[in-house]
Amino acid sequence: MKSRKAASTRKTLATKLQALLDAGVGERDGLAPFVKKFPQVLKQALLAGEGGLVRGIAEFKFGNELQADFVFLTAFSGGFIVKFVELESSTDKILNEDGRMSARFNHAYSQIQSWKEYVQHRIKGTSLGIELERQFREKEVLDPSLRGTNPFDNTNHFPLTHPDCMLLFEYAIVIGRRATLSAAEIARKGSLWPEHTEVVSWDRLVDSAKEFLPSGKPVPEPPYSPPSPEELALMREFFAMKGSALPTWLTLPPESS
Repeated sequence: MKSRKAASTRKTLATKLQALLDAGVGERDGLAPFVKKFPQVLKQALLAGEGGLVRGIAEFKFGNELQADFVFLTAFSGGFIVKFVELESSTDKILNEDGRMSARFNHAYSQIQSWKEYVQHRIKGTSLGIELERQFREKEVLDPSLRGTNPFDNTNHFPLTHPDCMLLFEYAIVIGRRATLSAAEIARKGSLWPEHTEVVSWDRLVDSAKEFLPSGKPVPEPPYSPPSPEELALMREFFAMKGSALPTWLTLPPESS
């Protein structure tokens, strides 16, 4: 049976992002503006398997001089996962040839350590929750229709500032290209997982960008394709080996919603 996820010949956002990466543009010159215009690509790359409502903002400023390129907020029953994201260049590496952190990766890692220190001192205080709530209310980018509304957990009981609301913090760095990763760099990436820090290449965003049209809308599902006579014969043979008949539902088109 042909897959409903069969590859499409449509152009997608992956073409635009791949062109930027191939041109070697910096994150501030082209990559960050691309992600800011199409934040759903970053959300898909980092949070594809998350359940619950996900909200996002760009350029989250907190404290006196801290700023995250993006923050995503995933609701669950009784709280939120707050994910801070730092964007770095696609042309930079994680490690230098001597095995030490590269300057750009060290900068990103230091940023995250500063964020963690800030969060640890204010995780139950009101300042961080109030600032997150205000900026999500004013600057929501994934679903602008939610601007003007405060984030609530999945039960719709707890806002960010509720004293019983659980906040779980995660961090991500986007840097470099997949093809240039060395074994040592892959190991370094993995070593940060216990710190709730994920390091991903820009190629993961290319993968997620394939799910979106150039307009930013999701790629539509291809129309249902019924199994061919050859496929039906193979399925009947398979079920006959199991001592049963081919289930009728396998030959029926999906119900329209």
